[in-house]
Amino acid sequence: VGAQMPFDYSPILTPPQVNPANFLPDAIARQYGVGLALPPTQVNSGQWLTNTGKARIEQDMLVCLATPVNRRLGQADYGSELPYEVFSEMTQVGQMELQSKTRDALEKWVPQVAVVKVTCSSVLDPLTNSNAALIIVQYNIKGTGIVNNLALIGGNDGVQFAPEYFTVNGLPIIQP
Repeated sequence: VGAQMPFDYSPILTPPQVNPANFLPDAIARQYGVGLALPPTQVNSGQWLTNTGKARIEQDMLVCLATPVNRRLGQADYGSELPYEVFSEMTQVGQMELQSKTRDALEKWVPQVAVVKVTCSSVLDPLTNSNAALIIVQYNIKGTGIVNNLALIGGNDGVQFAPEYFTVNGLPIIQP
């Protein structure tokens, strides 16, 4: 029989302290991986623009919220119900529905984040000069102590996101 390695099973008297960082540590960024940046952009022959860390996580959040449920082939339950609420009235109940649907989708499909707070208000969309919903998601990337914000504007003529893309059947397309 081989030699046995000694192992100390005694409890740790002073557990290590967790200190939140002001940035996404490299170890956590690597854990979340690298993804194709949206919209797809070719930088060199055969090379595509990618993103990592916070940019990747925010892209995952935007894709999830912009993809209507029952539109992704092979994974019909992926996405959110936000795109179906485009023509909803912005009453107090309507705002609560948007908040709930945003939180539910992110908690289900973006496990890298913990949703802290979702707020919704009625605003005038500066691009279309029409009424729109402003949704602000406060979230924490798990493994850090940082609270980040993600803002979405949705109006009667479509949903506009910062990267200016939408999905059709789960595939990203560029808005005109």
